[in-house]
Amino acid sequence: MSDKVAVQVRLIDPVPGGEFYDAQRVLRWRVLRMPLGMGPGSEENAHEWTSDHWVAVAEGKVIGCVLLHAFDDGGLKVGKLMQMVIDTAWQGRGLGRALVGAVQARAEILGLQNVVLHARETAAGFYERCGYLPEGERFTEVGLPHIRMRRAVGVAH
Repeated sequence: MSDKVAVQVRLIDPVPGGEFYDAQRVLRWRVLRMPLGMGPGSEENAHEWTSDHWVAVAEGKVIGCVLLHAFDDGGLKVGKLMQMVIDTAWQGRGLGRALVGAVQARAEILGLQNVVLHARETAAGFYERCGYLPEGERFTEVGLPHIRMRRAVGVAH
Protein backbone atom coordinates (compact mmCIF):
# COMPACT_ATOMS: atom_id res chain seq x y z
CA MET A 1 0.00 0.00 0.00
CA SER A 2 1.03 3.58 -0.41
CA ASP A 3 3.55 4.83 2.13
CA LYS A 4 2.12 8.34 2.02
CA VAL A 5 -1.61 7.70 2.31
CA ALA A 6 -3.19 5.76 5.17
CA VAL A 7 -5.60 3.07 3.97
CA GLN A 8 -8.16 1.51 6.27
CA VAL A 9 -9.96 -1.78 5.55
CA ARG A 10 -13.23 -2.01 7.40
CA LEU A 11 -16.49 -3.93 7.53
CA ILE A 12 -19.56 -1.81 6.74
CA ASP A 13 -23.31 -2.32 6.93
CA PRO A 14 -25.06 -2.76 3.57
CA VAL A 15 -27.51 0.07 4.18
CA PRO A 16 -28.42 2.51 1.40
CA GLY A 17 -27.20 5.92 2.47
CA GLY A 18 -24.94 4.32 5.11
CA GLU A 19 -21.34 5.32 5.50
CA PHE A 20 -19.39 4.16 2.41
CA TYR A 21 -22.11 1.76 1.20
CA ASP A 22 -23.34 3.83 -1.74
CA ALA A 23 -19.76 4.69 -2.75
CA GLN A 24 -18.72 1.03 -2.85
CA ARG A 25 -21.76 0.22 -5.01
CA VAL A 26 -20.73 2.95 -7.46
CA LEU A 27 -17.17 1.57 -7.50
CA ARG A 28 -18.43 -1.97 -8.14
CA TRP A 29 -20.60 -0.73 -11.00
CA ARG A 30 -17.93 1.57 -12.51
CA VAL A 31 -15.17 -1.08 -12.57
CA LEU A 32 -17.06 -4.36 -12.98
CA ARG A 33 -20.27 -3.61 -14.86
CA MET A 34 -20.04 -0.32 -16.76
CA PRO A 35 -17.23 -1.61 -19.06
CA LEU A 36 -19.59 -4.45 -20.04
CA GLY A 37 -22.32 -2.00 -21.03
CA MET A 38 -24.40 -2.77 -17.94
CA GLY A 39 -26.29 0.03 -16.22
CA PRO A 40 -26.21 1.30 -12.63
CA GLY A 41 -27.88 -1.20 -10.32
CA SER A 42 -26.48 -4.20 -12.20
CA GLU A 43 -23.83 -4.54 -9.46
CA GLU A 44 -26.54 -5.52 -6.94
CA ASN A 45 -26.62 -9.27 -6.48
CA ALA A 46 -29.06 -11.73 -4.94
CA HIS A 47 -27.11 -11.73 -1.65
CA GLU A 48 -26.51 -7.98 -1.42
CA TRP A 49 -28.27 -7.53 1.91
CA THR A 50 -27.10 -10.75 3.59
CA SER A 51 -23.40 -10.49 2.72
CA ASP A 52 -20.57 -8.91 4.66
CA HIS A 53 -19.22 -5.85 2.86
CA TRP A 54 -15.62 -4.61 3.27
CA VAL A 55 -14.25 -1.37 1.97
CA ALA A 56 -10.74 -0.02 1.65
CA VAL A 57 -10.82 3.71 2.37
CA ALA A 58 -8.16 6.36 1.79
CA GLU A 59 -8.65 10.08 2.40
CA GLY A 60 -12.36 9.45 3.03
CA LYS A 61 -12.87 7.79 -0.37
CA VAL A 62 -13.73 4.15 -1.11
CA ILE A 63 -10.86 2.77 -3.22
CA GLY A 64 -11.64 -0.95 -2.95
CA CYS A 65 -14.30 -3.36 -1.76
CA VAL A 66 -15.31 -7.01 -1.53
CA LEU A 67 -18.34 -9.02 -0.37
CA LEU A 68 -18.53 -12.34 1.51
CA HIS A 69 -21.71 -14.39 1.49
CA ALA A 70 -21.86 -17.34 3.93
CA PHE A 71 -24.03 -20.34 3.05
CA ASP A 72 -24.49 -24.06 3.62
CA ASP A 73 -23.25 -26.23 0.74
CA GLY A 74 -24.48 -29.75 1.39
CA GLY A 75 -23.43 -29.69 5.03
CA LEU A 76 -20.26 -27.66 4.52
CA LYS A 77 -20.16 -24.09 5.80
CA VAL A 78 -18.86 -22.08 2.86
CA GLY A 79 -18.34 -18.45 2.04
CA LYS A 80 -18.43 -16.92 -1.42
CA LEU A 81 -16.10 -14.01 -2.12
CA MET A 82 -17.86 -11.71 -4.59
CA GLN A 83 -17.34 -8.52 -6.54
CA MET A 84 -13.87 -7.61 -5.38
CA VAL A 85 -12.81 -4.30 -6.87
CA ILE A 86 -9.79 -2.05 -6.52
CA ASP A 87 -10.00 1.40 -8.08
CA THR A 88 -7.68 1.32 -11.09
CA ALA A 89 -5.58 4.19 -9.69
CA TRP A 90 -4.86 2.08 -6.56
CA GLN A 91 -4.14 -1.32 -8.12
CA GLY A 92 -0.79 -2.93 -7.48
CA ARG A 93 -0.44 -1.57 -3.93
CA GLY A 94 -1.49 -4.63 -1.93
CA LEU A 95 -5.14 -3.65 -1.39
CA GLY A 96 -6.45 -6.81 -3.04
CA ARG A 97 -4.40 -8.98 -0.70
CA ALA A 98 -5.60 -6.91 2.27
CA LEU A 99 -9.24 -7.42 1.27
CA VAL A 100 -8.74 -11.16 0.68
CA GLY A 101 -7.08 -11.35 4.11
CA ALA A 102 -10.10 -9.65 5.69
CA VAL A 103 -12.43 -12.15 4.00
CA GLN A 104 -10.36 -15.15 5.12
CA ALA A 105 -10.15 -13.85 8.70
CA ARG A 106 -13.91 -13.28 8.81
CA ALA A 107 -14.54 -16.74 7.34
CA GLU A 108 -12.54 -18.25 10.18
CA ILE A 109 -14.51 -16.26 12.77
CA LEU A 110 -17.76 -17.46 11.18
CA GLY A 111 -16.59 -21.08 11.32
CA LEU A 112 -16.60 -21.51 7.55
CA GLN A 113 -14.63 -24.37 6.05
CA ASN A 114 -13.93 -22.98 2.58
CA VAL A 115 -14.18 -19.76 0.61
CA VAL A 116 -15.12 -20.05 -3.05
CA LEU A 117 -15.26 -17.47 -5.81
CA HIS A 118 -15.90 -17.08 -9.52
CA ALA A 119 -12.77 -15.42 -10.85
CA ARG A 120 -12.69 -13.61 -14.13
CA GLU A 121 -10.06 -15.42 -16.16
CA THR A 122 -7.92 -12.27 -16.11
CA ALA A 123 -7.90 -12.28 -12.27
CA ALA A 124 -7.34 -16.01 -11.68
CA GLY A 125 -3.57 -15.60 -11.31
CA PHE A 126 -4.06 -13.06 -8.53
CA TYR A 127 -6.34 -15.42 -6.62
CA GLU A 128 -3.93 -18.32 -7.10
CA ARG A 129 -1.19 -16.18 -5.53
CA CYS A 130 -3.60 -15.67 -2.60
CA GLY A 131 -3.93 -19.44 -2.14
CA TYR A 132 -7.10 -20.19 -4.12
CA LEU A 133 -7.10 -23.27 -6.33
CA PRO A 134 -9.06 -23.59 -9.58
CA GLU A 135 -11.73 -26.26 -9.78
CA GLY A 136 -13.93 -27.42 -12.61
CA GLU A 137 -14.25 -26.18 -16.14
CA ARG A 138 -14.18 -22.61 -17.33
CA PHE A 139 -17.62 -21.00 -17.77
CA THR A 140 -19.12 -17.73 -18.90
CA GLU A 141 -20.59 -15.24 -16.45
CA VAL A 142 -21.61 -11.65 -17.32
CA GLY A 143 -20.31 -12.41 -20.82
CA LEU A 144 -16.73 -13.13 -19.66
CA PRO A 145 -14.76 -16.36 -19.08
CA HIS A 146 -14.57 -17.33 -15.40
CA ILE A 147 -13.18 -20.17 -13.30
CA ARG A 148 -14.48 -21.35 -9.93
CA MET A 149 -11.79 -21.29 -7.24
CA ARG A 150 -11.61 -22.49 -3.64
CA ARG A 151 -9.43 -21.98 -0.59
CA ALA A 152 -9.66 -23.74 2.75
CA VAL A 153 -10.21 -21.51 5.77
CA GLY A 154 -7.53 -21.42 8.43
CA VAL A 155 -4.76 -22.54 6.09
CA ALA A 156 -1.80 -20.19 6.15
CA HIS A 157 -0.71 -18.71 2.88
